[in-house]
Amino acid sequence: MKNSKLYESLLTLTQKSLDIITKSIDKNLVITTESTWVKQNNDTYVRQDVKRPLWAIVLHKAKDEITKTEEFAIFLEVTKSDQIISSHLNTLVGTCMGRSRFELFDLIFKTLFPFLTDTEIIGFDDSVFLTEYLKIENALYSNEIVFERLTPLCGFFTDTTDFVLNEHLSIIKLSDNEIVDFLRLGINIGDSFGPQNFIHNIHQFAIRLTYILPKVIGDKEIEGTIESQAPFVRGDIEQTVLNALR
Repeated sequence: MKNSKLYESLLTLTQKSLDIITKSIDKNLVITTESTWVKQNNDTYVRQDVKRPLWAIVLHKAKDEITKTEEFAIFLEVTKSDQIISSHLNTLVGTCMGRSRFELFDLIFKTLFPFLTDTEIIGFDDSVFLTEYLKIENALYSNEIVFERLTPLCGFFTDTTDFVLNEHLSIIKLSDNEIVDFLRLGINIGDSFGPQNFIHNIHQFAIRLTYILPKVIGDKEIEGTIESQAPFVRGDIEQTVLNALR
């Protein structure tokens, strides 16, 4: 842990924010029906309608109350007094591949979401918070941003769940959530004979590629160019793996 003051202030603010959300849930909760893929057995997924809370709306409605608390004021002072963190706030952050605006309330969203499930608000847990906090802290203090890309392998099977090719490249067995993400994107990684809302014989393996780009904050000069990342953009590395497997 690099910043104990940040940890303590964000911890108390997260606890306070959960309390505020819980007390306002009756008037702020919005339920939506989402069509999503649900696992039936080892290699069969069915599209079903599932009701879920729209937590983003709940948090948006509670934002004013949260930002008026003493806990938020302390958190704001801690972030402003840290030169590295304050440089990220209210400006564009990203890489030569693209940037987006970073705001302080984004950090609060990040620490709250692990406690907001598809059905309810769960109680605060120190270990869950610590796991999420360390991700946030590492991202803030790092000069780099790590990207990961998964490319499904149709017709490939191995008894090894993680076949490492080098430190940045491996063949992995997809998790249930990763399979659902592919299906949500409309990427058919199985057989869909019959109804369109039914997929079976899921291809469960994929190429995992990670690569690192320098972080760009605000008007800082961009290191590198999109052209220098062409092998990653075009999928040249994955194609090399496919050629070797064939």
